[in-house]
Amino acid sequence: MFSAQSQIPTLEDQKYVLGDPKIPLDTNGVERALCGVAVGRKNHYGSRSERGTRVAALFYSLIESAKLCGVEPRAYLREATLRAVRNPGALTLARDLKSPEV
Repeated sequence: MFSAQSQIPTLEDQKYVLGDPKIPLDTNGVERALCGVAVGRKNHYGSRSERGTRVAALFYSLIESAKLCGVEPRAYLREATLRAVRNPGALTLARDLKSPEV
């Protein structure tokens, strides 16, 4: 059974969120990132295949992850592809390509 009371943040939860400067107080970044997905979804109505839709979703996820990590998406996709060809099964995350902060 769903309880609305269980969804109300506790004082400890609020202290944690407000005390950590890395946690944004708004969701503007997330909402802006989803805007491109919504536009793309309308463009993919005619793809006619579930596989094509899944591939599009995969690429949206990879590209947005690269943007969030501060990595240029095209460079990330190129490097991840090259590493996968050289070492099949290799996993290259966008955060792995982020240059160290000086």
